[in-house]
Amino acid sequence: MDTTQNKYNYLLICIPLITFVCLFFAPAMLSAQDQTNQQNPVIQPIPTADILKETENMTTRLQKISNLLPLDENVNEISSKLPDYLKIYAQSQRDFDALDLTTISRREINDIAQQFQVFKNNFTNWQETLQIRLESLERERIRLQSMRSIWEATKTAAREEKPPKSLIMKIDSNLESIENIENDLLKRMNEVITIQNKISDQENNIALTLSALSEIETQRQSEIFSMDAEPIWVIFDTDTLISEQFSALFVIHSENVNDFIDNYRHIFIYHLAFFILVYFLLIMLHRYDKKLIVDKDTSDRARVILRNPFSVALIISLLATTYIYPQAPNVIYKIIWFIGLLLAVRLLPKLVEIHHEIYVFAGVFSLFLFISISPEDIYLYRVLLLVLAVLNGIFIVWIIRSSLSLIVKRKKKWERTATFLLRIVIFLMIVSVFANVVGNVSLAELLVRGSLNSMFGATIFLTGALVLSGILNLFISTRFASISRILRIHANKTQAIITRIIFSFAFIIWVIRTLQSFEVYSFLKDGLLLILSKRLEVGDVDVSLSDILIFVTAIWLSYIISRLIRFIMEEDILIRMQLPRGIPAAISMLTNYFILGIGFMIALSAAGFDMSQISIIIGALGVGIGFGLQNIVNNFISGLILIFERPVQVGDVVEVENLLGEVKRIGIRSSTIRTYSGAEAIVPNANLISNQVINWTLSDRLRRIEIDIGVAYGSSPGDVLKLLLNTTSANPGVLKDPPPMALFQEFGESSLNFNVRFWTSNLDTFLSLKSEITLQIHDALKEAGIEIPFPQHDLHLRSVDSEILKRTISGIDHPGPESGNK
Repeated sequence: MDTTQNKYNYLLICIPLITFVCLFFAPAMLSAQDQTNQQNPVIQPIPTADILKETENMTTRLQKISNLLPLDENVNEISSKLPDYLKIYAQSQRDFDALDLTTISRREINDIAQQFQVFKNNFTNWQETLQIRLESLERERIRLQSMRSIWEATKTAAREEKPPKSLIMKIDSNLESIENIENDLLKRMNEVITIQNKISDQENNIALTLSALSEIETQRQSEIFSMDAEPIWVIFDTDTLISEQFSALFVIHSENVNDFIDNYRHIFIYHLAFFILVYFLLIMLHRYDKKLIVDKDTSDRARVILRNPFSVALIISLLATTYIYPQAPNVIYKIIWFIGLLLAVRLLPKLVEIHHEIYVFAGVFSLFLFISISPEDIYLYRVLLLVLAVLNGIFIVWIIRSSLSLIVKRKKKWERTATFLLRIVIFLMIVSVFANVVGNVSLAELLVRGSLNSMFGATIFLTGALVLSGILNLFISTRFASISRILRIHANKTQAIITRIIFSFAFIIWVIRTLQSFEVYSFLKDGLLLILSKRLEVGDVDVSLSDILIFVTAIWLSYIISRLIRFIMEEDILIRMQLPRGIPAAISMLTNYFILGIGFMIALSAAGFDMSQISIIIGALGVGIGFGLQNIVNNFISGLILIFERPVQVGDVVEVENLLGEVKRIGIRSSTIRTYSGAEAIVPNANLISNQVINWTLSDRLRRIEIDIGVAYGSSPGDVLKLLLNTTSANPGVLKDPPPMALFQEFGESSLNFNVRFWTSNLDTFLSLKSEITLQIHDALKEAGIEIPFPQHDLHLRSVDSEILKRTISGIDHPGPESGNK
């Protein structure tokens, strides 16, 4: 047993030391290795006896390189697609150059920007593929150069040794083969570079186009409060062919959809596979419908999810659409939003207390989607925009009035916040109506679009969060998840944490989408980045607010991760392993502080601290330790000793000075002892190392109990001993091994003194057991007629005054009233 514990102690000591050594010295070792490798290597010629053998090896390597020279499939595909794609791009570029950017609408600017962003993404992806191919060829070219250098050195050395001419011819043949392969390789590299140059030229043009569009967009945003159209009562006099504009716009939308399908055809397969995977997962979970081990609200929500697997799988797939297709045309997003709206109308009333409101909102938002894909330069567009603002305002007023009494009654903070935001939307709708009437269409459109997109985002993200949390909570309640001890014992806590995380992410995404819809996200982001980039100089230390924020965030994340890993190790990993007592706690604590240490190093690196700054900090800490931190360092070292040597472990019952209690926590600086009176004492670790500590449970939880008994003179000592042993042995709380022991100790002044000793395995109840057995001994002695005497003293008088003696005798013969009463 001691040998095994020593092995664990060595393991606990060696693992952290080795790891920290690797972390600190690995960069220096790698740097030294890089410097060594960068030195010019000495080329060793091939010995004459090995020329034929190395020729065979060289031929094999050249064959492998030759097999890599033909263009691979990806490069061939790029080479075949590039001419046609360049024609399409050239036509789009000519169409853009022909536009008058001062007259196009903001929607057209966004559509054009998305179109050119797709070109940019495709060109970027192709460039990455070509770069990988070029780097692969470059590595082979370096190998060929090395081979040629070796064979040239071999040829030079062979001439001095004057070998047979056949060997010289073999060397020349090898050099010629290397040169031929190298020429072919350079040819392939030139082909790849040529394609890269063609793409690079177009990337520069695209960058200029996107920059021009960005400038126009910025200018439009700065002119958002300027009048950009005639008042609404003037446009009714215009004669516009609405049908022709709708037809032209329909053609444009159709082309955008076709281009989208062509560009993202390969991604559709993965998106469809994801949908099918989620759908079949829900089908598999459906059999747990009647075996849910969750509360009623979660159970009802889970059953709704399981009974609508197609809709749930589809809405989960749609939630990822924006990230899967980041540059999709505007009409594609509108189609996806409409499908998501239908799914929300189907699912949301079954998940929360929303019924009529969602149906009315679906109608309002459908009108918004229609307006979003309609021509902007017709009077019908402004009329519909005006009607939409009015309808949305009326809808929100109806929601607030119908639910105000419930909100006041329930007093939920989030409901009051939502009501406040909805009142802001009402104000924005009033401003939108006024701006539309007087001719500021851009502002009116922005307010309507931002408000409805925000409301739609809240609806979709609420539905998605409810669905995702329901699925994960349902999974936690399954038999498969119960394999994990954490999910089995802490199911409710895990469900609450997962739900909180999902809704927090949904809220953050909703806020970002709302800011983007109102076109203030970029402005706020740039302003925040500008503030964070401000640098603070204090002496030689130069940091920015972003460095401080990154440092704090990294420390916080490392703390969260360390707590999570420690919880998993303690609750689900170490508890399954057959380890000696105290080892799991030591491993858990070391892991916790190790992760915190790594997190601190990462935080310093991420914050931009260099080694010179860190050395200054360490030097300052050294001075502080030398003057005022001796106790802290002493406690820290003592904590390490407690971890490695384990003289005291969590759960031990210890006695330190005047403290007696159970060790609840062993920290790196101090430990916590809970006394039997209920107090929790914080004991510095140095006290547990330098002072005398009595550990009642270091090797086991056995406790010996002693009871002293005195009986009257005249009692049989043998009978008393037998009675004590029988009474003690009959109690189930007394161990049979070691057996109880009864001892006749001494002849006391008033009694025959005995002592009974016995052992118990339950240290926590030894006081109650002692009381119980003491009571049983008392009853047994009383039943056996053995008296427990009072303490008494015999007084022998050698000389007494006669008067005192007379008074004493008289008092005995004639007791007074008080004596009689007594």
